[in-house]
Amino acid sequence: MNSQKIISLISLILISCSSENTKQIEANLLIEPNFEFSAEFFECKLNDGYTLLNLESFLSTLVRSDLEQNNVKYDINVYFPKPNYVNQFVINFKNFSDQDIYNYILDRLSRRGFDEIASCKFTDKAY
Repeated sequence: MNSQKIISLISLILISCSSENTKQIEANLLIEPNFEFSAEFFECKLNDGYTLLNLESFLSTLVRSDLEQNNVKYDINVYFPKPNYVNQFVINFKNFSDQDIYNYILDRLSRRGFDEIASCKFTDKAY
């Protein structure tokens, strides 16, 4: 009885490993890219005399005014790579429109006085 189970198990393994298996999964069909937005990252540091409350207030006002004007569709996230040091952070702008809003965002930040609150490294986009 025991040898019959072993023979059945070996037969099952050999059949499943057969090269005649025509059902294959193509991995490239499982992944569908999502190109609904583009993203920009800015490394920043709070200037002396300013806090996260100043940063949050500034960004909230900026987004709220753009939502009211319905100019462009974007989202802002702020990340803190060093959990115990909140003076350095990364701002992520996600652009949900088909327009390149990189210069628009930089202009909005500059005109509203973001340079007073934080210093950032902006990449030079040359097309």
